[in-house]
Amino acid sequence: MKKMMLIALLILFACSGFLSAAPGSFHPNWIPAQSKWLIHFDQATFSQTKLFSIIDRHWQDDEHSIQSEILDELNIDISKDLIGLTVIGLDRIAKGDKIVVILQGKFDKDYMVKRIKNKEKKAVEKVIAGLKVLCWDGDNHIFFPEKDVIVFCETDSGIEEIMNLWQGKARAISASSPLLRILDEAPHNAFVRAAVTDVSALTQFAPKTMVLDSASVAFFMALEAKDNLSMMLKLVTESEKKAQNLQQIITGLRALVSLKAFDEDEDVSQFADLLNGLEISTEGKRLVMNFDYPVEKIGKLINGMKHKKRKVIREDEED
Repeated sequence: MKKMMLIALLILFACSGFLSAAPGSFHPNWIPAQSKWLIHFDQATFSQTKLFSIIDRHWQDDEHSIQSEILDELNIDISKDLIGLTVIGLDRIAKGDKIVVILQGKFDKDYMVKRIKNKEKKAVEKVIAGLKVLCWDGDNHIFFPEKDVIVFCETDSGIEEIMNLWQGKARAISASSPLLRILDEAPHNAFVRAAVTDVSALTQFAPKTMVLDSASVAFFMALEAKDNLSMMLKLVTESEKKAQNLQQIITGLRALVSLKAFDEDEDVSQFADLLNGLEISTEGKRLVMNFDYPVEKIGKLINGMKHKKRKVIREDEED
């Protein structure tokens, strides 16, 4: 995956048309019918949380943060300009990496196009599905369907599908689709929601894990409630027995880490404390993992990591 696509994806982790709904909200009419998975990050909601305030302060202190890199590359201040981001998987990862990233926000189109053309000498504009697309580095494509919407994709066919959808030539995902039915489980104040209807499409090239390799469908969401960060991961396994076995394994591993925390260093103790916020249960053949942890404690962990990073930098400079 090339740098421009990577930067767009990083904005997600650092999270009748787009303008017809509330800012940052999810827009199913922009999701192709054949989509296999998607992740939606609602920055408009996230920016109202205490967790965002903590992360934003950390970014302001770090000149090498993800925020700084995105600002440098695209002139986008993700804390002020970004409203929402949706990442769509149009096919299995093995077949062309047809991943589409759609950004909502306040963007300077002319600046972005000029910067790309200046940095990428081989950047060219070409017509795909009857519309102009800026292409560079062989497999980077950018398209501006509206003044406050940007679409990134690495393949001609991927961005053509979005263009056809925008022009009414292709069918959007239906409200009754398994993907959208899964996403409907997320409450309105969730700032991250994600669904996968074919987990194997995402995990076949990832390190093998007992939990994900046992799942076929997945759902994830994150929100802030009562000053706590709350996250939920639901996995549909092959059977009720499988879900129960996985629950027992994860519960046992959590207990083992808690025991080691008495004899290990501060990092292990902090990790054990995080695990105390994890609850594992089953609903038939569903494995459900709920994580609930005070935002204030997360802030202390971030500050602790920042101080350790500065200490390492000082020690390297002294050497």
